[in-house]
Amino acid sequence: KGLQRNNIKVIAQDPNVSIEEIEKEYNITLEKDNHNQKVDAVIIAVADNEYKELTKEELLSMLNETKIVFDIKNILNKEELEKVGIGLFIIELLY
Repeated sequence: KGLQRNNIKVIAQDPNVSIEEIEKEYNITLEKDNHNQKVDAVIIAVADNEYKELTKEELLSMLNETKIVFDIKNILNKEELEKVGIGLFIIELLY
């Protein structure tokens, strides 16, 4: 929600959760067909296998020229992504 308050368009996707659940839980309106849309940044907020297994080529195909990925779960290989020009930021959340 904080991203949206700052006029940042949010596209959420999780293959293990229904669109309705995401909209209800996070109060985010989702675009139904966003699979072919390139984005400025990707935020990985869950450690599901689908995200752990993302290749650098798959990430590159999602990103515009900014090529930024935020990895909240620390599941991606920073060195490998930086080799292809992707800036990876690992964010450790403390509870």
